[in-house]
Amino acid sequence: MRRKMDKKAEQSEELKRYKSPKRILLRFFEKSRNKWKAKCKEGKYQIKLLQNKIRYLKKNKEILKDRLKAVESELDEIKAKAKHVSDKTEQLKKKF
Repeated sequence: MRRKMDKKAEQSEELKRYKSPKRILLRFFEKSRNKWKAKCKEGKYQIKLLQNKIRYLKKNKEILKDRLKAVESELDEIKAKAKHVSDKTEQLKKKF
């Protein structure tokens, strides 16, 4: 019982703190809460977008690494063939 009285006394003291009418305060606090909720929702949306972007970039990074390895090995093969051809031409030049 005493607890309820304390709570009511606290609430009445809190209401006395504000000089504006309750209806005005209610609208103000509701608007403030809605802005906060919208801001929070937008933040969560941005976080989700960035997480998706990170996942996409990581996936592409792995794909590009694989492609790079394939191209490097192909380049090594081409260099080896070019060296072989230049060696053969040198041998033919020496013969003639």
